Amino acid sequence: MKDKIIIFDDPLSSLDYNRRRRTVREIIKLVSKAKQVIVLSHNDALVHELYCAREVKKSRISYYIGQIEQSSVLLPFDIEDHVKGKDHLNKSYKSLKNFLASPNLSNKNDCLENIRIALESSIKKKNFTLIENHNKTFTDLIKTLEENTAILFRGQNDKSKVIDTLRDLDSVSWPVHHGQACDIDMNWSNSPENITLEELKGYVEDTINLIDHVL
Repeated sequence: MKDKIIIFDDPLSSLDYNRRRRTVREIIKLVSKAKQVIVLSHNDALVHELYCAREVKKSRISYYIGQIEQSSVLLPFDIEDHVKGKDHLNKSYKSLKNFLASPNLSNKNDCLENIRIALESSIKKKNFTLIENHNKTFTDLIKTLEENTAILFRGQNDKSKVIDTLRDLDSVSWPVHHGQACDIDMNWSNSPENITLEELKGYVEDTINLIDHVL
């Protein structure tokens, strides 16, 4: 088997939990036996588990199929950073839901920060293969959403209205995130320190709606 290249294409598809665990263990065992093991998968958890396994750390390489100028290409994939992004999304999203359950202004800055983190993480996650640079800021991601015609929103949402909503959320969360007023053209009709509880609730509701139904 030392001269064999083994390819798995979505190996966990349609398997129950026990078979999934056994399959993962068998794939890891093959790494030391075969010349090369290639795993193709849409399953983030599988890719992360294989990537972090002690047996494969010395020889691991990960790629994803991305898009550059309308062409599909293989690009380096930082699975650990990707998983961290999902964790950030989950934590921020949960915090925003908790705020709506018991709204108050005492944690306003945390709320605004979570709005930004949740939206940025959601955009990167849901448009992973269409965004060339995953280190883009929230502001730059909004520009990418606006300019990239391959990126579509769910439902019958008007793209320009979605972009306007994102820009409003960008402007109101910018000072808290960066610790200073922004130096780009933004709508400052609602300065963060002057936000009322009802306005903050509206921003959070807009964020949840974007994540759940639009982006």
